[in-house]
Amino acid sequence: MISGWFLRSRMALIITLISLCALVLVVGASRKTGNGSGKQSGTPHMERFTPRVENKTHSFEITRARRNLDIDAGPELSLRNGYEKNITAFAVSVNGLITMSDFAYSENEDHRTIVRGAVYTSLFGCGRRSVGLAGGEREDFDIRILAVLFDDKSSDGDDKGVAFLLDNRRKRSRPTANY
Repeated sequence: MISGWFLRSRMALIITLISLCALVLVVGASRKTGNGSGKQSGTPHMERFTPRVENKTHSFEITRARRNLDIDAGPELSLRNGYEKNITAFAVSVNGLITMSDFAYSENEDHRTIVRGAVYTSLFGCGRRSVGLAGGEREDFDIRILAVLFDDKSSDGDDKGVAFLLDNRRKRSRPTANY
């Protein structure tokens, strides 16, 4: 009698464990696909905002600015090439921190330039500057589009920004000595 009870209890325990594992898998899968009530994993919560922008170029413009609500980070900016030329490098300052992107030495053949009319989207680093708003503090962004270089070796923008891009390009193109 005891051995029959033990076998039935053991079987009930195994069935219960298998049922719990199946339930955990179903709930986890629904959360990952966004069908459950939990937050989607890996997808940041982004919010559009209107930054203060000073543009030193004629036709490299911000089309969208978003901030990540999950972490304290710099903005995600979408920049459109409104020139009739392809852009090979640009410099943007966010709260005084300058980000330079130079595609001339990119190993990815698809990203050697920003072709005319194309939109380039990237996260940008920034110096910290918070402002108090109703409901708490938020990152405040001052964005300056400094300069661009084109595939025909011409440029547009602030003279110092252009010099910064050209100087960095010269440094990258110099062969390094192996000692």
